[in-house]
Amino acid sequence: MYRTKLHSAHFKWLCIAGVVLACGCSQSNDKFKNAKEPSTADAGTDGTSSADGDQIIDPTLASTQEELIEAECSLLYRCCSPTELDERFGIDGDEAECTDFQSAVPTSIHLANLTTSIEQGRITFDAGMAQLCAESYLAQDCSEWTMLSPARTRLPGCIEMIIPEVEEGGRCKQNYECTTEVCKYEQPGDEFGTCVTRAAENEPCFDAQCATGLYCDVFDDKCIPQKQDGQACLDDEECLSGACSSDANGDRFCSPPAPLCVSGLDEE
Repeated sequence: MYRTKLHSAHFKWLCIAGVVLACGCSQSNDKFKNAKEPSTADAGTDGTSSADGDQIIDPTLASTQEELIEAECSLLYRCCSPTELDERFGIDGDEAECTDFQSAVPTSIHLANLTTSIEQGRITFDAGMAQLCAESYLAQDCSEWTMLSPARTRLPGCIEMIIPEVEEGGRCKQNYECTTEVCKYEQPGDEFGTCVTRAAENEPCFDAQCATGLYCDVFDDKCIPQKQDGQACLDDEECLSGACSSDANGDRFCSPPAPLCVSGLDEE
């Protein structure tokens, strides 16, 4: 029987794996997210619905998610030992059960949001890039497969498969709908946000997302360049690599992101 403890590390894995297409893990920012979480009913009112009221999910989205799930489960069992599967992810089962379990994780809200964005012209979905994304994800070496490198941010096709169509100043509901990459809500519960630009170097960041390559210095309230490996840090977002790690003395430095599992490295 397939078992999972669903602790925090495994929940992040689920987001990267089964929902990497839908949840936009790498793009979301709590400062800009609508405090009112959408329900499946909310999603259905904007898009095409079935006779029982459930929204009809775009079949290409559903197919792409299934391919990403299969790729993630393949990586899990290729790169991780049974001990790592248990201790890091709380997983006890075979690869087929992994795929079945992942497919059962409720992601309908996220897929419904994407479907609505497509139907209302706020994004275009490129099926060719989606196929490339799934193939690229499966082709990763165990050394490349890290918690801090979600597919949507770096693998060929994974960010290109969702094409934003809303320009700066336009109405939006999700970050991925904006050519500026940020959908900002003025008040919790607002139906729509507005596409806004990211803050540039030395600009205030209390109520903004910094541009690529910058992070928010909360002490000085401004965007400053991210740090190279070896520089002292307090948090992952300060580092270009996305990883701020502790050494044997407890001091923290920017470093390359570590592989999720190490047992598979000896076989490469």
